[in-house]
Amino acid sequence: MLKFSDFVTVIQKAVGQASQAVSQHNIALFTTYFKSKNGNDLNNQSLDIKDDDVLTPKTVSLEYNRDTSNGPVPHKVQVPLISLAPISYMQPSQIEFEIDLECLEEDGEMMVSFPAVKRNLLGQEKVSDSTPNAKMTLRIDVTTRPPGVAAIIEGYDKNLRAQIPN
Repeated sequence: MLKFSDFVTVIQKAVGQASQAVSQHNIALFTTYFKSKNGNDLNNQSLDIKDDDVLTPKTVSLEYNRDTSNGPVPHKVQVPLISLAPISYMQPSQIEFEIDLECLEEDGEMMVSFPAVKRNLLGQEKVSDSTPNAKMTLRIDVTTRPPGVAAIIEGYDKNLRAQIPN
């Protein structure tokens, strides 16, 4: 048996750890599109960015033809990789967790246990030891992409559009 409050605390802690891991992965993914002017390597998705680091976007040069009165003239455009790649962050929109529980009151506290599922000789599942008398469903919504990331990408996209001849 487990105190219900301890059970909820464990779930909250697990969700917090999962959110932290997702956050670190998203930051590491974001840094792969940048390089450091101070020579610190960001290629290995390092999260150890120094305070004095200035990150510049990794770019590729593309050549466009610009129409002039003398005919088409080659024009180079610096394209940030972050503007070319689809940035798909792990961002679950909802975490749903459903579990059968046996709930009891013991010494003024709500206690929970988990029904044990055993298989009989024919392979059929059979609930034993405790019988579920409650079903718990947790729904956890998370926010969408941070507005700062969207603004940074939009800024690079605007810069790119300004370089492309009409």
